[in-house]
Amino acid sequence: KTTIQNLAVLILLISTMNVYSQEYGSHGIREDSSRPIAGLTIQEIRNAVYGVPAYQEGKTVLSVSNIPVMRDSMEMKKIEVISKEFDRFYVLLRLNSIYDSNSFQEAAYWFNFAIKGKPVEEYRQIFDGKILEILREKKGKNATSVLEYNAFLKANYTNLDTRFLRYFLARVEKYITTQCNCEMQNDVQYISTRTGHKTGYHIEHILSRNETNLGYFENEEAFENHRNQLGGLLLLKGLDNISSSNEEYADKLKTYSVGLMWGHTLCTDFYHTNKDFDAFNNTLHENYGIMIKPYQKFDAQALEDRNKLLYNLVKIIWEID
Repeated sequence: KTTIQNLAVLILLISTMNVYSQEYGSHGIREDSSRPIAGLTIQEIRNAVYGVPAYQEGKTVLSVSNIPVMRDSMEMKKIEVISKEFDRFYVLLRLNSIYDSNSFQEAAYWFNFAIKGKPVEEYRQIFDGKILEILREKKGKNATSVLEYNAFLKANYTNLDTRFLRYFLARVEKYITTQCNCEMQNDVQYISTRTGHKTGYHIEHILSRNETNLGYFENEEAFENHRNQLGGLLLLKGLDNISSSNEEYADKLKTYSVGLMWGHTLCTDFYHTNKDFDAFNNTLHENYGIMIKPYQKFDAQALEDRNKLLYNLVKIIWEID
């Protein structure tokens, strides 16, 4: 989150002060990628935003006092919006399996040119346009949605790095707990970054490798492909993940019942006395035509249902039309 916010500050600062003016021509094409930003490094600009002036030849060339972005409450709103858009942009690139660090960095430069002088209300259209452009370049087709269901199904445990998976599932957890007026076990940053054997969160496959689960699919290859889909993954803390690794699903539910809420929703007992969750679930049904429900058996159909549910939650969380 901090990285995204810092990037948002820099992009807004750049678009406000025109310090990248030498980097782009009139068509937004980068002309000299090696030239420093107005003679300053990214760190120097970031430091200036947070109160540490940048100097050249003994003279102050950039400080809070000459950064207009920090004196305007509307600009602070822009920082918030840009942070949100960059997070959404990053997540959608990942879920479309089209993320690479070079393209992301180039897009950050391009956004400086694209949002300059534009009202906040147009930022979403600008960011979505860039996602669709990258999709066309990477996939070779004229995409009309920033995340189609088939693309979502292809994003899985094998092609998404573990830290992103933890962040992604933590954001789903945050959304559900917020809607239910509940506290998270740990915040998104903790869940995303802690990796300790006892205190870290680890990826759990709902479908363990056993004869029961293998029997739900045509063959072992189909089993492997399906069990890695996002709807078949959860987060468990520390040793819980190891202790439930090869259990039957019915036994795993005991572990899920004391874990994060997204996993607990698989358990029937979760629905008995949870009025806030019931209200939230009814709202999901009324507004989006979906409902979260428990599963006494987690077979191929349950996995498909869970994939579709998670896809729809992603559309809500990251505001996808």
